[in-house]
Amino acid sequence: MAWAFIGTDASGTSTSSSTSVACTTLATMAVGRVVTARIAKDNVQTTDGNTSEVTSVTDTRGNTWTKAREFCNGQGGEAAGAVIAIYYTVVTTQIEIGDTVTANFSSSITSKTIALDIFSMGAGSTVSVAGGNDVADDAADP
Repeated sequence: MAWAFIGTDASGTSTSSSTSVACTTLATMAVGRVVTARIAKDNVQTTDGNTSEVTSVTDTRGNTWTKAREFCNGQGGEAAGAVIAIYYTVVTTQIEIGDTVTANFSSSITSKTIALDIFSMGAGSTVSVAGGNDVADDAADP
């Protein structure tokens, strides 16, 4: 059996200066499900590239979240561009309705968001991350 997209679960947004953003889950996420956290935030780094501005993702139940990828489009100044990151967990302790998933940052930032997607994974399947390209073609792409 292959992977299957179950759905988007929760999202959270904040425009108050802080070092994290959180969302409250709307569905139960069973053991063995893969949950991704899509995170976007104002940048601190001023150059383009693979960064570590998102330091971790945690949840109420203590599942282990792994960074798949992070990229900063710096635009030459702090908060002039954006950082995006993808984290994932293969659920080992069921996440319940009303639990919290939090993205943590290396510094305080104003604008940020997090959204969760849930997938089922076929027996014997694993999670692997393909390579990425660290190029931002500012104003060069239509």
